[in-house]
Amino acid sequence: MLQFAICDDEPHMVRELSGHLAAYMGEPPLAPYRVRSFPDGQSLLESGGGFDVIFLDVQMAPPDGMETARLLRRRGERSLLIFVTVLRECVFDAFEVEASGYLLKPLDPGRFRQAMDRELREHRSSFIVFYVLRALVIVVLVRQLMLGSYESAFFCVLTLTLLYVPSWLQVKLRIELPPPLEITILCFIFAAEILGEVNAYYERVPHWDTMLHTLNGFLAAAVGFSLIMLLNDDDRLTFDLSPFFLALVAFCFSMTIGVLWEFFEFFMDWFFGMDMQRDTVVHVIHSAALDMTHSNKVITIPDIQDVVINGESLGMGGYLDIGLIDTMKDLFVNFIGAVVFSVAGF
Repeated sequence: MLQFAICDDEPHMVRELSGHLAAYMGEPPLAPYRVRSFPDGQSLLESGGGFDVIFLDVQMAPPDGMETARLLRRRGERSLLIFVTVLRECVFDAFEVEASGYLLKPLDPGRFRQAMDRELREHRSSFIVFYVLRALVIVVLVRQLMLGSYESAFFCVLTLTLLYVPSWLQVKLRIELPPPLEITILCFIFAAEILGEVNAYYERVPHWDTMLHTLNGFLAAAVGFSLIMLLNDDDRLTFDLSPFFLALVAFCFSMTIGVLWEFFEFFMDWFFGMDMQRDTVVHVIHSAALDMTHSNKVITIPDIQDVVINGESLGMGGYLDIGLIDTMKDLFVNFIGAVVFSVAGF
């Protein structure tokens, strides 16, 4: 999700810049984007930031555009700054604040496009992945509807919704996810829902579920790490967090997400009769519940070859464990992913 800010005290200039942005992004838009306008530098500074591109007029009520840019840089904002002004003589001052563009009024559409190209070059890969995955999901959705598989169609609709979640979170939380992280999240959603659920990769591909849970450990740790980094870099906070603390919080955040997901799987299995916590065939069981003397003695039944229920053999070649081993395996690989990312981040 691209986030643009227009800071100009002239309403007609705000409309003109918004029109140039709409023309550049196209219809339908080249990528999800949002535009916010501010009549002065103070309101922009109080907005919380998180913009990809900021268009700044120079001549405004104090703080003017140049001073606003200095204050933004001083507090760690790395947004792309593009000045839009009638003043040619301030172009050298723009270098002080690492401005990416300096456009003169009236706007030249060609120069505007060049300035935008520099920003989209960084995000183009995530845009391509987003639209390719969305197109694939729509194709799968149509096919599942034609086949009358409405449960699979539901997963397709769910996937379409989830693909927009990273962009929505970036807008609501005013944060910017690095393109590689955003691409990984989008691919994870597609792999879990379309490949895993709709195309039954959980059954057809060995260790598919294990691979996704390991990746989830990485992703959740990365998100936790990013959230703490945002707090650490916020000049409104008066403390500075150590690298060890950042790594520890990233690890704890990842494990918490893993545990909450297992809660969700249990809830779906218990109340809706699903099988999200996959069963495992085992050949030996140890249980104190089998001790008829009630002395808490663990009874072992080894070499189980079959289980008969109501006079019928299950034909599984062993005893069917109801999800415990799968749950612990998922938490363990989530732990590995969280540890590896946290150590690397440290």
